[in-house]
Amino acid sequence: MNIAPHEKLYAITLIPLKGVAASYEHILVVNDRDESIIAEDNYASDPELKDFKTLLNHPLVIFTNNDCTRCQTMVALLNQKHTEYKLINVDELKRYHDALEILLQIEDDTMRSVKLPVVRKKGEMIYPIWNVKKMAKDLSEEFPVTSH
Repeated sequence: MNIAPHEKLYAITLIPLKGVAASYEHILVVNDRDESIIAEDNYASDPELKDFKTLLNHPLVIFTNNDCTRCQTMVALLNQKHTEYKLINVDELKRYHDALEILLQIEDDTMRSVKLPVVRKKGEMIYPIWNVKKMAKDLSEEFPVTSH
């Protein structure tokens, strides 16, 4: 749906039910430019949208940022073992930061901040990671060497 600037739109606010697991089918993305995120062929032409599709479908995603030495350690160890993963640097685009925030809120609506790295393994968010070396070792064993 395209919404013109300064246009008012009524929206539904979802209120979580106590004792019921939350489930979401859609994530709302608000862009500052006109683009369709529905058409499947857009994934091929827009690398940002391809990242979102990968984020939702890849079995192992590592969220990092530019100044995170713990993140650098984990990525280096995963690369040493040739572990297959998708890297999302939340400093690259605000959309990546927002996507991480949404995924964390789905897991725990009281979560306000989290120390990176954050791992999304088969749809499950893993944080905080107290020992990045052990986590990297465990992930390398679970997601063995790739064919490259």
